[in-house]
Amino acid sequence: DFAIGFTATISKNSTDMLFLELESNEGEVGVNHMRFLSNKDVSDISGMNLEWVRQKAYCGPLFGQLSDDLKENIDAFLAERNIDTGLTLFMQDYIEHKEQSEYLNWLRKFKSFVEA
Repeated sequence: DFAIGFTATISKNSTDMLFLELESNEGEVGVNHMRFLSNKDVSDISGMNLEWVRQKAYCGPLFGQLSDDLKENIDAFLAERNIDTGLTLFMQDYIEHKEQSEYLNWLRKFKSFVEA
């Protein structure tokens, strides 16, 4: 097992979205930051400008400082959307597969380069 940092964006209506910065560690999903963004703020931008909008949005208190009830509700909210251990295990498998695929491709390119 290895830690994976990832993001998720959840939209519930046409005006707001929840942007989460998450990490998995030993199959468990951990919340680093939760930001609320307005769809109107992000609908026409991308790349670094979108990252700037995300970074300047208030990210809330540290997850560990929230009440146990609120943390449990957030975990349940994420689990209802399949942001859970199953997802993190899939991501680990996919990352390992992708790494092997990229490595084999790199070896083929290196061999071809040397033999040319």
